[in-house]
Amino acid sequence: ITFENFLNTAKDKTFKGEGLNYFKDIIKGTIATELQQNDDFINQVYTKILNKFLNDDSSSISTTYSKVKDKLGSGLSTYTLSKD
Repeated sequence: ITFENFLNTAKDKTFKGEGLNYFKDIIKGTIATELQQNDDFINQVYTKILNKFLNDDSSSISTTYSKVKDKLGSGLSTYTLSKD
């Protein structure tokens, strides 16, 4: 057996048939775990989402944001604080 034959056999068994889905799941899980633990990545994602959410007036996201903001604003204005 040569190293090249071993690699070809491993590639065929890994990337064809059921091995491919298993391999994809392992890769997705590994990447997701790594990204989840990376605070810089999480902050970048939140920043992009918030920028899209707040700055895109043509999207349904903007409409949803306006509805949520209005609902929260009206709810807060009618809410009274009481000391128990």
